[in-house]
Amino acid sequence: GDWKWVLDKGKVAIRDEQNNPLRVAGTLSDISERKKAEDILKESEARFVNIANTMPIMLWMTDNKISATYVNPKTKEFVGEENFAKSFKNFIHQDDISIFTEKYRKLLKDKERFEGEIRIKNHDGEYRWILMQIVPRVLETGEFVGLLGVGIDITKRKETETKLLESETQFNEITSVV
Repeated sequence: GDWKWVLDKGKVAIRDEQNNPLRVAGTLSDISERKKAEDILKESEARFVNIANTMPIMLWMTDNKISATYVNPKTKEFVGEENFAKSFKNFIHQDDISIFTEKYRKLLKDKERFEGEIRIKNHDGEYRWILMQIVPRVLETGEFVGLLGVGIDITKRKETETKLLESETQFNEITSVV
């Protein structure tokens, strides 16, 4: 008594003079395993989207032509939905563009991980420090299928580091006099 998924294919083999079907030939194939695999894949995709949509980081994926195929809400919120179709380079701080471009070219050429701290303009036009990691997505066959990127806003940490450095410099100046 188990239910099975089947795929049926058939066609009329013989017709009478009035074109009515007399005999049909066809097959029934058990596709239960395929349907089970499809259900597992759907559940896995739903779990990924749920996690990606609730994470407090920016996350995006591209295809092999580097066109975005997935962008989580945090990324859309940061950049602004209306700006997302623009080139990513439009958002990078002028002082960071050459390092970003160099690392990005290396990533695409050598399929190596990109990691760096760069300033990116948010939807309000304010530059924020982002710890960014981008990795190539490669199939077991070695075929490049796109990129996966994550970004974390580290502006507060960078501001704290700057204040600490200023304080340390000031302390050293005072203690050198004493």
